Amino acid sequence: MKVKKITLIVVSVLLAAYVVVAFPFVKLLKKDDCCKDIDINIDYTESVKFVSYDFISSQLHEMGIDPIGKRIADIDIADIEKRLKGKDYIENVECYFTSDNRLVIDLQPLHPVMRVFDADDSYYVNKEGKRMQSNANFFIDRPVVKGRFTPEYQPTRLLPLIEFMENSERWRNLAGMIEVRDSNNIFLIPKVANHVINLGNTDGLESKFAKLARMYNEVIPVKGWNFYDTISLKWDYQIVATRRKGGSRLNIVVSTDDDDEQAPDISTVATETNTNDSITH
Repeated sequence: MKVKKITLIVVSVLLAAYVVVAFPFVKLLKKDDCCKDIDINIDYTESVKFVSYDFISSQLHEMGIDPIGKRIADIDIADIEKRLKGKDYIENVECYFTSDNRLVIDLQPLHPVMRVFDADDSYYVNKEGKRMQSNANFFIDRPVVKGRFTPEYQPTRLLPLIEFMENSERWRNLAGMIEVRDSNNIFLIPKVANHVINLGNTDGLESKFAKLARMYNEVIPVKGWNFYDTISLKWDYQIVATRRKGGSRLNIVVSTDDDDEQAPDISTVATETNTNDSITH
């Protein structure tokens, strides 16, 4: 029994020694191998197909980091990841080698949540605020936002509004555009209704859209879709609807001398002046 134990110990020690000595040579041998090919896996689950295998392959070549034919020891995977992540059209990327000396690139294209028109510039933005310049070669259907943004007020400030509307079956297709006049005057431009909606800011969206639903359900059917120029939801516990007096639908300050039309006989209507209908909620 003692002889067997000694034999097993000796064998174990020899195996361990072999692994310790042989492993560096195996690793060195692999590092001396060359990269045979690249596999580019593109995740389209949350994005449109504006990035392709051929495009990424050509980008690697243009950046001088095409790995095919190079020694694995000379290929800096971390650098490839960093340089690809620096591209505005990429959300995330991970690189690694397979046992048969192929470089795998797992890539997620940018997933924009809005398209922004900022003065003379146009770009897409993801949830983290990363921007991708608009390109005539592709179109991504995302909510359109217009405004003059600053480092203090970025387009990502609108994410709560966009997410709220995207998650609502009723409001998902309401707006053709979101226009930001300033931080306290965010306007929805409906696709079909002949008025604009002033949300104020992105606070209290549940309450604001509940008031809008009430306006659409109780007042608009009586007054008609063309009666109001602007519906303002920015104040607590009331809706202020501005009567139309011709001109642009984006004209906020209007007045009318038409007193023949009375406010709808609905309990939600509190007062009416020559300029505004003030409706409590």
